[in-house]
Amino acid sequence: MSELAERLVDAMNAIHGVHPGHRAVHAKGSCARGTFVASPAAAELCVAPHLQGDEIPVTVRFSGGSGKPTRADGAHDERGLAVKFHLPGGSTTDIVSLTLPVFFVRTPEDFLAFLESQRPDPETGKPDLERIGAFVDAHPETRLAVGFVMMTMAPASFAGCTFNGIHAFRWTGPDDEARWVRYRWVPDEEAATLTDPETRALGKNYLHEDLERKLGTGSIDYELRVQIGEEDDDPNDPTVAWPEERTWVTVGRMTLTEFADKDCEPMIFDPGRIVDGIERSDDPILAMRSLAYGVSFERRTSVGD
Repeated sequence: MSELAERLVDAMNAIHGVHPGHRAVHAKGSCARGTFVASPAAAELCVAPHLQGDEIPVTVRFSGGSGKPTRADGAHDERGLAVKFHLPGGSTTDIVSLTLPVFFVRTPEDFLAFLESQRPDPETGKPDLERIGAFVDAHPETRLAVGFVMMTMAPASFAGCTFNGIHAFRWTGPDDEARWVRYRWVPDEEAATLTDPETRALGKNYLHEDLERKLGTGSIDYELRVQIGEEDDDPNDPTVAWPEERTWVTVGRMTLTEFADKDCEPMIFDPGRIVDGIERSDDPILAMRSLAYGVSFERRTSVGD
């Protein structure tokens, strides 16, 4: 598994280039600080310490999906929101989410093949669209996520983006009842999109500048909702969205009040970092993300050694 994690990061570098000191993907990001307060409903569903209603400090990172730290904010990419909860005693737990509704593939091996299909042609410097198309044809589960990236317009603000936790986790409540859940961050701000000419007029860094401006004058607020899985919902397949009619519960609110620029860049936000009351699924993509993030972290923090 560790060798595969190295190969995944190598494949990301082959697409986006090697940028010392930066993540292999989601290289361009901005940080913020705030607090999270769980709702009473959260404590009924899960015994995890950050879900008991206390005010929990959080550090978050908003990012674009590319591995190029200079990529324009208006590019047709997925966006990311990583949230680190700072718990009493110094421990942490993370939620890592995307604007994508699902992930591209089911297994790390397929993800490596998907990345390799995007490797730029040595002669043109651009991806071979026929090779990518052949991969998608052979892996129809990829179409939803690929279509989302291709067709979605750029957001006007990070503050209006909805972010989905594409993996499932098992929550155990005080009654010892266990439930599979998926996370979703829902913003207070209404979503808005921009055309390509509009994003070009705003400049390459408009999303990050907007984040700094908003946090300089007020707050950015999100609800954390969990979707409760039912018997037919597979907790181990990140390529399939659970039906929207499943039960949703609002389990807390996050209020961001401080722009922290690049202060969180040295941190790892790991979707597999959990606490008592929460268990990982057997989703192989979830397990591999933890390993690949570790590889990327080691490489970017060893610059200059």
